[in-house]
Amino acid sequence: PGFWSLFLIIPAMYSMIAYSVRVWNTVVLMLGLYFLLYSNDVIPRVLTFPAILSAIIIVAGVVIITSSMRRRPPAAHVHVHHDIPEFNAGVDYNPSPNYSAAFSAMHVKNISSEFSGGQASAVFGSLKIDLSGIELKQDVVFEAEAVFGSIEIIPPMNAEVIIAGTPFAGSFNSKRYTAANGAFPRFTLRGSAVFGAVKVI
Repeated sequence: PGFWSLFLIIPAMYSMIAYSVRVWNTVVLMLGLYFLLYSNDVIPRVLTFPAILSAIIIVAGVVIITSSMRRRPPAAHVHVHHDIPEFNAGVDYNPSPNYSAAFSAMHVKNISSEFSGGQASAVFGSLKIDLSGIELKQDVVFEAEAVFGSIEIIPPMNAEVIIAGTPFAGSFNSKRYTAANGAFPRFTLRGSAVFGAVKVI
């Protein structure tokens, strides 16, 4: 019973081994294990889906926090604009930023002249990241993880935008399309959206 759950477990484990532990493969693995154990009466039936969903949210949050701590770059130089009360808005010069919003909202504009990539995570929060003012001199990767949250990214002006994200009960898409002609550096957006949204606008 529950053999079909292997179609969740095996791809998730392969992704962890090949591409490292990420939010989406952690969530998929936990769901697969839950359905497998539940189908074989290993766990009590009182342990309902809301309970396992709560566990998934906690684990996803832990994965995002620990990943950010392992890869955290030097502190960003963000100048906050207090005249915009609805956001913690500011200008950032960090060439490899790491933005995060947990139960909060942030609006930031990066204008680094040596941008080399970055990361963003939103857990029950929202991020709006404006990268239209950066100078892109090489191909870069920006990682975004949204768990019950949203991340909006305005990409660099002169860049080939590539979307390589994975949605799980969420959306990971772009409203901007560029020709893959090699004329501009590549801006690759990858990551996951778990019950959330990551969008290039």
